[in-house]
Amino acid sequence: MNSFHTESSPRKGQITIFCTYLGMALLSLLGLKVSPVTCLYFEVLVLATMLLCFYFVSKTRWILDFHGCSLLLTNTGNHQRYRLDKLSAADFQFRQSTAQRRRDCCDLKLANLLIGIYDVKDCETLKRYVQENFTT
Repeated sequence: MNSFHTESSPRKGQITIFCTYLGMALLSLLGLKVSPVTCLYFEVLVLATMLLCFYFVSKTRWILDFHGCSLLLTNTGNHQRYRLDKLSAADFQFRQSTAQRRRDCCDLKLANLLIGIYDVKDCETLKRYVQENFTT
């Protein structure tokens, strides 16, 4: 097996939802203190911001292309590509919840980088590929 292709699911994280609602609440309180007319303006602005955040979060996912011992990461949100060479099997950290185990997906963290990828599909095949093709 010389190459492997998989992708992550779009993530609607609880932290993103919480931060969006926290921002909404702060803007609403600010709007209420200024005046009743601007309150409506702030509510519309907050709603638009929330919808925009949900749109971006629901569309962004990672595409992972493995070729031998190198990894090409593509972010579908901003269309940027990252090529990672000289990785070892120890650089990959897998975490899997019970719900993810049923769907055969997992969270992937690259140890040397600040990159965490949620809900990577075909997790068992990915783990096997990393064990076979990357040195320890």
